[in-house]
Amino acid sequence: MNQYAIVVTDTGFGPGINAMLNALLYYDMGEIHFHHLFWPGTDAADAVREKQYEFYPNYRAVPLTPDLLPPEYTSLWADAPNCCYHSRWAYAARLTDYSAVSIMDADILLCNDIRSWFEVAAQTDFLLLPDNDYSGYSKESYDLRGIQGDASVPWHNMPAFWSPAVWGDFMAEIPLIGLAEKRSDICMLNRLLIQRGLLDRILTLSNSQWLSTHYYNLKLIRRDVGNKRYLALHENGDRLNAVHRRWWMESICRQFITDITEGPDRDRGRENIHLFWDFYRFFNTECEHKLDYPFVWPEDA
Repeated sequence: MNQYAIVVTDTGFGPGINAMLNALLYYDMGEIHFHHLFWPGTDAADAVREKQYEFYPNYRAVPLTPDLLPPEYTSLWADAPNCCYHSRWAYAARLTDYSAVSIMDADILLCNDIRSWFEVAAQTDFLLLPDNDYSGYSKESYDLRGIQGDASVPWHNMPAFWSPAVWGDFMAEIPLIGLAEKRSDICMLNRLLIQRGLLDRILTLSNSQWLSTHYYNLKLIRRDVGNKRYLALHENGDRLNAVHRRWWMESICRQFITDITEGPDRDRGRENIHLFWDFYRFFNTECEHKLDYPFVWPEDA
């Protein structure tokens, strides 16, 4: 049995895929199989894409097509929102050759070795999900009326870690019900967990270490250990494992940092964003596969 796999949905964010593959090699995780779900183009363009990522030893290209869903649901492909994101759950649920899988988006920046979370998922019946402390949802209420949109969910849908042997049938239901009800995959995942009474089987991951939604609350530092660089929380030294693009892409950073009032929060936010951007630049320009791209953060940001 192959041990671990990452399933990534990419709707056109090549630098994110490149940074993720380089980070996996940099932190010595090249044994993890990488399933890249992408919008297909011409045969020539798809061949170029696959060749671009062949530096990663366990890369697999998977075109996003309606046949990723069961035949009776392919008619919903063009009619429901987020069909490409729903299809990843149906695809990942079938990866029974793996002891654990992780669902991610192409805009997740990895900044640590994450194999121990695969191990937990493989050896237990837990579903590992980062919390969404931004939602204000009471996890004790079990009230579906509070989960209507993506921002209202108590847990994020990625990075998610789970065993296909344990969770495969459940995950296969996310696209089937979600597409029929025209709900996003993150919303459907949370609703199903509550409907099925599975909250006690969720192992909650710290938002500050996996997404950095409140990226301006805590001061981050770069910490070098041996010949590796890491991001860490200044207060206790705990390492970050991943950061979501919402905080480290220039246009998004500019949008959200202006929402913070002047003062310590804004200063911390600016410094942390520069750290995110520097790691993103490093994984795209100084590692195994280098991109010719101007990864430069504007001085006035």
